Amino acid sequence: KLQDIKKILNTMEKQKHSELGGIYDILPGQYEYFRKILTVAQDCADFYKFRRIEPRILQKPKGLSKKVKDMLMEEDLLLETKDNVSFKLLSTPIISVAHAFVDHEMAGLSRPLRLWQFGPFFKTIKGDVVQEFELGFEVFGSRDLIIDAQIIQIFFGIFDRLKVKDLIIELNSTGDAR
Repeated sequence: KLQDIKKILNTMEKQKHSELGGIYDILPGQYEYFRKILTVAQDCADFYKFRRIEPRILQKPKGLSKKVKDMLMEEDLLLETKDNVSFKLLSTPIISVAHAFVDHEMAGLSRPLRLWQFGPFFKTIKGDVVQEFELGFEVFGSRDLIIDAQIIQIFFGIFDRLKVKDLIIELNSTGDAR
């Protein structure tokens, strides 16, 4: 139930970590809600023929392709080891999924390639590192506008099965005039 999920999130916010504020443990009593979200997401993904991917969240900056570098966000964190080895902690799943698409030459797979993921990502907010879990659906190899409608429908289905009420979807466009 939505009230239970809010209660769990509230509990997570109250967890205290001396060095890692904004990064939380998922405790045994909370995991059942994560499992429920995953089960519902998997059912909806299967219905629309999406395949699960678990993309990386760490990447050496020098190893990023030009296309992926162009997508990097300001929130991405640069980590450095004591041996001066640098890594980017990617802040959004689309970058990781796109990187996997390029690295593993998935362009040759049947199209459109429908991928979904659910996992932790990290970003900075006002100088603090924050961990978030993100559920995402990505489609490669199609410019058909019906794909956007299907992804919106997937999320409506997920929220409906999770009993989220009074849902309002607002649409904008960062693409072309179509």
